[in-house]
Amino acid sequence: MKNIVLLILLISVNLLQAQKVVKTSDNRFIGKNIPVSQAFERIDDPAGLIDKMYLGFEWWTLMGEPIEIYSTKWESTQHYSVPGTNGARQISRYELSKYPDLLKRFDNLQPIKMTIELSGSASGNVKLGDKYFNDNINLFGEQSPIFSKCFRYTIENHKLLLCKSDQVCNDIVAGSPKTWSEFILWDGSYIKPGGGCGSYISNQITDNKHLKHLFDLTKELSISARIKSIEWPEYEMNAIIDLYEKYEKGDLSPKQILEKEKEGKKKLYTDNNNDFWSVPDDVINDNNYEIKSKNGKYGVVNKETNKTLIPFNYDKILEYKNGVAIVKINDTKTESFDFEYCSDILVTFYTKGVVNADGSWLNPPERIANIGKPTVWSGYGGPVLTSWPSDMSYEERDRIRKKRKEEKRKKAEKKRKLREQELPQRNRKVAELSRSYKSQGYTVKIED
Repeated sequence: MKNIVLLILLISVNLLQAQKVVKTSDNRFIGKNIPVSQAFERIDDPAGLIDKMYLGFEWWTLMGEPIEIYSTKWESTQHYSVPGTNGARQISRYELSKYPDLLKRFDNLQPIKMTIELSGSASGNVKLGDKYFNDNINLFGEQSPIFSKCFRYTIENHKLLLCKSDQVCNDIVAGSPKTWSEFILWDGSYIKPGGGCGSYISNQITDNKHLKHLFDLTKELSISARIKSIEWPEYEMNAIIDLYEKYEKGDLSPKQILEKEKEGKKKLYTDNNNDFWSVPDDVINDNNYEIKSKNGKYGVVNKETNKTLIPFNYDKILEYKNGVAIVKINDTKTESFDFEYCSDILVTFYTKGVVNADGSWLNPPERIANIGKPTVWSGYGGPVLTSWPSDMSYEERDRIRKKRKEEKRKKAEKKRKLREQELPQRNRKVAELSRSYKSQGYTVKIED
């Protein structure tokens, strides 16, 4: 009896979480703020950091192929747990509130990998004589020919853009599965309209034409979402706890270090009996500096004494203030990926962080992977001059010009269509690279 009650309760919860999505007049399914459940057939969030999560999606077809795009947003529980050497370690945002540097790092936490499973039922109208349905369209005694099928679909990690909490993260460009058989997984059996779907798909349909036909016929989805798998940046989460424990033992935070340096400068001035000339210029006048280059590297010097304030170890000095500098070090490593019609992908890597006068990092530097396009010099782009035979009429010349212009237009249009077909493949690659670099601890910037 208890098992029956539990089963009814689980089914009720699942039905309450389902959301109806109706196909629009331009044949698109647009789902907004669909709750992503962790309560039904869940794989727990190991960090316990996600309180609520919402999914947005849009599905449609282009040139006979499925197109998909997603958005995500999640709300934080304000605390997390992470595996450590001696067992689980926990920290809360409240505990970190007195250390602004750690609070900022906590607020910037985001999943590095996630998959979301969609499931539910799809229904639509069928025309009499439809070869894919044969005589089964009125199987349940309905007066109008309709169908209703169960479906499932796993949104893989590379198709999702994930942000920090309380931010809506929209994928700016749609992607496309390679084939219809890699899109929605349809059950080959029928269900009575309004009936429930099981926990698995049977008699799976694999024929691409059949799959596209089902999608085209579908008018309404009843859809639920759940987190299928999730990974967090455990290295960063442990680093936050490590620094917090050091600060609690008396070690200073980066902000406190800067404050101590300022106090030291003021004390230096006072201890010298207010003798201005006995105090180094670079201590009293923070504007008395210059960023210079030496042997291809940049550093900071005092304008008047030429004393080195920041060593010449960096590829770029982004900012200098209060005896510390924000610097950039380029990595010799690069990665490139070629495409026939779309622009190629070039990935460059660099390290960015804050250093003091001896070149030591004040806090762990940020490793950045920049995904962009290679710089291409296209040469002179001026007009092409044509030499015409002297006996050619102006009418003939004009006809040839128009013909060449039309040929150029057709060529450009063909290239545009080919580029449009290749673009989803490029977008998938960018998303795949982004996920891969984030899992390696990089901050990813996309300049496309």
